[in-house]
Amino acid sequence: MKFFEPFPSFAAAFLGALALFAAPPQSAVAQTPAAGTAVAPAPSFSGSLRELQNGEFLQLTSSALSRLSPTGAVLQTYLTFAPTVFGGCFRVAPDESFAIVGESTNGELFRLDLPSGPIVSLGFVPFNYDVAISDAGDVIVSAAVQSFQTNDLVRVDPFTGQQETIGVLDGPSGPLDFDAAGNLFYATQSSAFPTPLGSVEVLLWLSPQVQAGSLSESNAIVYEFGFDGISSLTVDRRSGFVYAAETNFSAGYLSNVRRITQTGFANPTLFSAPPGAFLSFAPLLEGAGAGIFAPFQPAPSGHLRVSWNDFAGNSGVRNLKPARPVASFTGPGASGIGDTSFVVTGGPLSGLAVAFIGPTSSFGPTEVAVTGPNGFPLLTALDLGAVTLLPGLFAFDAAGEFSFDFFHGGELAGIVSAQVVAIDTFYGPVGTSTTANL
Repeated sequence: MKFFEPFPSFAAAFLGALALFAAPPQSAVAQTPAAGTAVAPAPSFSGSLRELQNGEFLQLTSSALSRLSPTGAVLQTYLTFAPTVFGGCFRVAPDESFAIVGESTNGELFRLDLPSGPIVSLGFVPFNYDVAISDAGDVIVSAAVQSFQTNDLVRVDPFTGQQETIGVLDGPSGPLDFDAAGNLFYATQSSAFPTPLGSVEVLLWLSPQVQAGSLSESNAIVYEFGFDGISSLTVDRRSGFVYAAETNFSAGYLSNVRRITQTGFANPTLFSAPPGAFLSFAPLLEGAGAGIFAPFQPAPSGHLRVSWNDFAGNSGVRNLKPARPVASFTGPGASGIGDTSFVVTGGPLSGLAVAFIGPTSSFGPTEVAVTGPNGFPLLTALDLGAVTLLPGLFAFDAAGEFSFDFFHGGELAGIVSAQVVAIDTFYGPVGTSTTANL
């Protein structure tokens, strides 16, 4: 029975095989959502929302800052605005110990201690737009302090309110975020309306530069260029992957959530809004487990709250999350004796797969991760020392599926489990399937 023919040990052969696939990132084929991702209904309460790990929300409206239950009930109101104000920057610290909240009518900035307060004024940063908070608690505000032709990057002490301008950039305020190392990413903006296509860059300043100040376009690393406009930017601090909402007010423009790679590589699309709709998202809510927020990873690995609006009655909000390939045994032999198919669905379109098997008795309570050569965790709950690779490669079809047929005599029932490593069209491993048990 060739399907279960022994192959070299997983620990050596599997890692050796992965080295063959160290290549550029996955395909940038656009879908709604793209292969390897899924959308789920998201609460559409009014105002600007920031989700907490416990499922509650911080809600900023023109009249109040509140904390909501997962169903939208008001748990606590921290602050009211009279008269009403326009919203400004709004972000929760990575450890959820505090949030920075701004309003742009008067430019006042606040620190909210979570979960119950107090809320403290940090002074005024005129026309504050976005804020980044590092793992170490550094706070950088993006604000059009001087004019709408330039944008200031302002360091704000979250406890004393002391301010320091660490950079002045061309164009209106852009979104920004830190990675886990304290490096700062920023999306440039254009003063023209609509933004000229291809005119936006994503800049990067390393942590020592951020600490020293004097940031400018001239001392930034151009991480990627050629975007048509970016409304939102977030970094997955577990993987270092950068995500952006590429959007433009040009008539009929198709806005996308993209993973930004680096100059010269494709920037894969994870989600496309309806044509003509302006697109944005809230900062990434990181999930649980060893996976990361990326296509073909486990669903609990995190999600983006994505919203769109064409200002003509077509709007929506969804949670965008990974969708892992699903493996199964089907046919009479899956539960007895007879013809059997090993089927995997939800894989990379026209991609490849490496299959491996192991004893069902070695299946553990949690998955372990092997990091692939392009940074994607490859997860299995099977004992790595007991797993063997199957010979050859399997090909996913244009719908991301493949099936391998064999006859099962019944002797392996309850004994063998199977899984695959999914490989995209750039020959990069992007995740593993669920585990199928005979």
